[in-house]
Amino acid sequence: MDRPPKQSDPPVLLVDDEPAWRGGQESLFSLAAAWAAAGRPFALACAVGGELERRARERGWPVWPFSPGAELSPRVCRCFTRWLDEVAPGVILYNTPKPVTAGVLAARWRRRPVRHVVARRVVFPLRGHRLSRWKYRQADHFIAISAAVAAALRDSGIPPAKITVVPEGLDVAAFDAVTPAREEFPRRAGCTFGCLAALTREKGVDVLLDALARHRRQFPDSALLVAGTGAEAEALQRQAEVLGLADSARFLGFRTDVAAVVKCLDAVVLPSRAEGFGRAALLAMAAGLPVAAAATGGIPEVVADGITGRLCPPDDPDALARLLDQLAGEPEQARAFGAAGRARLLARFTVAQMAEQSAACLDKILATAGKSGDNP
Repeated sequence: MDRPPKQSDPPVLLVDDEPAWRGGQESLFSLAAAWAAAGRPFALACAVGGELERRARERGWPVWPFSPGAELSPRVCRCFTRWLDEVAPGVILYNTPKPVTAGVLAARWRRRPVRHVVARRVVFPLRGHRLSRWKYRQADHFIAISAAVAAALRDSGIPPAKITVVPEGLDVAAFDAVTPAREEFPRRAGCTFGCLAALTREKGVDVLLDALARHRRQFPDSALLVAGTGAEAEALQRQAEVLGLADSARFLGFRTDVAAVVKCLDAVVLPSRAEGFGRAALLAMAAGLPVAAAATGGIPEVVADGITGRLCPPDDPDALARLLDQLAGEPEQARAFGAAGRARLLARFTVAQMAEQSAACLDKILATAGKSGDNP
């Protein structure tokens, strides 16, 4: 941290209502772990029965599970009033958007001068309906995970002074300690690509399957591992069968050992149509692997084209297939990309840097307490 935490520092209440484990939950967990190690006080309010609650309890952190509800849910508002009384946070950091309304209303009801900070992870514009406009006007600050996300916030009318960019970070030491899952994924003659993503349309896994089918005309030994779940899972598996990829594209579902899987790959692919950051690229970089990705959203801020991997236009299976051809056909260049990616990760995208920058942002906001018209 920029300064050591003090006993008098009010805790930060971290709020996340997503029961599934995706990149946002992994990032919040990493942030909390870094703060716990540094002695920075926090409490975690998360979806009851979710993966985030399970992992947080394993660490012995202060956890406040709740059942997610609608934006104007009286039940969620009551949860916030209890947390405000019992945790007494100086800042509420919202990792997901829906609880913001309940948190703001509860703070006004309890007349608590708490600061509301929204972590923004997507490049989609803020919704324009009246409730959305109101709740985001109440936010004291926004933490954007990339410059692309920050630009989307500005385009939605958020003043630049209320936005801080804090890139995602990875716990490299924890990653390095993981043993590869070689018994499940032995080495192959061809190139094994990996895609780590929620199976939703914006992640572009359908584009990757089309690209893989084209790529395998020249490199028939190449294979793909897809780790993730989502609404498009069945449709994507049907697409793989139609394309003749049933034996070469494996859908692994949700994995708690993603790092162990990544260490069995030769390259990682991010075929997203829209992406706030591209956290999967950090796992590739930690493993010293090259990345093939769509140049969309925050991905170009992470993957340096021609240095740590290759970029192509989004939603273009032919262009993506050419990237796969390059990585499979030029192994020495692919290894050089991987080595450069590892160096870039250590220089820019560690969890320590993310935790320090987040803490500095919140400390600055706390230092202005009492100067915002949004507080009661």
